Amino acid sequence: MFSQTETFVVEALEQRTHLAATLLSAYYPLQPGWEWIFNEVNNGKNRTDTLRILAGTVAVHGERAFQVVEDFGKGPSTMLENVSASGRVQIHRSTDDSGRMTFNPAWGYPKYAKVGQRSVMDGELDLVTNGVRLKGQYRIDARVAKMEQVRVAAGTFSTVKIQSSISIVLTYNKAGHKISLSMSGTDSLWLAKGIGKVREILTSHTETNINGRRKVEDGICKDALRSYTSPTTP
Repeated sequence: MFSQTETFVVEALEQRTHLAATLLSAYYPLQPGWEWIFNEVNNGKNRTDTLRILAGTVAVHGERAFQVVEDFGKGPSTMLENVSASGRVQIHRSTDDSGRMTFNPAWGYPKYAKVGQRSVMDGELDLVTNGVRLKGQYRIDARVAKMEQVRVAAGTFSTVKIQSSISIVLTYNKAGHKISLSMSGTDSLWLAKGIGKVREILTSHTETNINGRRKVEDGICKDALRSYTSPTTP
């Protein structure tokens, strides 16, 4: 059992360590006017992917979140993202022309850009698609893996690498219809301070079962930053 003095010393050391570490949000700029263009390889097919942050915020989970719009030529999708009051980057919701998926609570990344930092979250998931509402659970285990130099078309950057494992399970059983969806995947994400994402590798394994018809899909998607525009760019 720690004595009162020992407890004070431990808490002081922990506080000093955290003060010396940079918040991960410094690597994840959320401000209207940002735009990033990526060279993307999705399941072997080359395409261009654009991310931009719209003006204004919207209400979600009792907070205000930015609208981060992604467009790769087949209709945009919008992510609602913000930084919590405690300084943690959060993703609340994803919406596209096929439906809307909401994480409750919002999934969060590690607070600090310090190797070894980790965030494990379990929550509820709500998916509305084609007039059907599926409910389930999600789990994300994200950790700061390393600090690494990354070279892409946009330049060479000092980055923090975040490695995550993600799992999702959704079900629907009404009016004689039985639907289940499960997805597992990994996400390797490289972020540059003050710039945002410069590289990402996503893998996924998805199984769906609709009234006894089962379908299995595997995928891999790789992004590399081609160019970016900040709100202060002339």
